[in-house]
Amino acid sequence: MLTQKQPQRVAGVGLALSETNPKKGQFTVKLLFDEKEIEHKDISIFEPIYFSVQGISRTYELVVNKIGKESVVGYISIPRVYK
Repeated sequence: MLTQKQPQRVAGVGLALSETNPKKGQFTVKLLFDEKEIEHKDISIFEPIYFSVQGISRTYELVVNKIGKESVVGYISIPRVYK
């Protein structure tokens, strides 16, 4: 769970929730990685955010599946590569 008051570090990526809109099912989040800060505004529930971290060949995926008044719940995953 990510709240507006507490930025968190998950899987080597910093996450800071700026705002939520439960009625519209949207939120704004800042991603902090590789000494960069990227803000994604008005992202909808279940809409994936894809990003790459330096030194890792695969793409990260952030998905939020529940939006509260001041918090969101979701997951970060790195898709597996099958050989």
